[in-house]
Amino acid sequence: MTSRTNEAALDRRQRLRDKHKRQLGAVNQLDRLEKKRGSIEDDRDKQIAKIEDDAARDIAAVEEEIAGAVRDAVDAFGGQQVASENLGLTLREIRRYLAEGDEQEPDSEEEEVKATDEQEPTVSKAAAPAGSPVDAGGVQGDADGAAPEGASAA
Repeated sequence: MTSRTNEAALDRRQRLRDKHKRQLGAVNQLDRLEKKRGSIEDDRDKQIAKIEDDAARDIAAVEEEIAGAVRDAVDAFGGQQVASENLGLTLREIRRYLAEGDEQEPDSEEEEVKATDEQEPTVSKAAAPAGSPVDAGGVQGDADGAAPEGASAA
């Protein structure tokens, strides 16, 4: 009788092992599928973010073009009110586009000022003509001793 009990116990253990293997296989497959789904969702989110970024850049470029066209129209028509009537835009919209253009222009003005500053010749104190003051930066001032505009007196 012990041999039958041992065989039954061994069979039961084997069935439990097989069942456990199947359960582990199902859990592993579920984990793989969840990782795959997560990867697909990440890829989709990245694609959506890229599309949104591209759309935002396109919208900004179009808004910039419209702002330039509105500025040109205001200059051509001679005023905001006339441009508003001819373009079919409200004064608020005209002013918004003009304000957008004003936000972008200071960058180009700063670049022009920097380029102008870089082109101004500097004069050493030794090379300066007699009687003309030169500040520490090598910028020649007016004959009356005043520092040039934007420069502090040394």
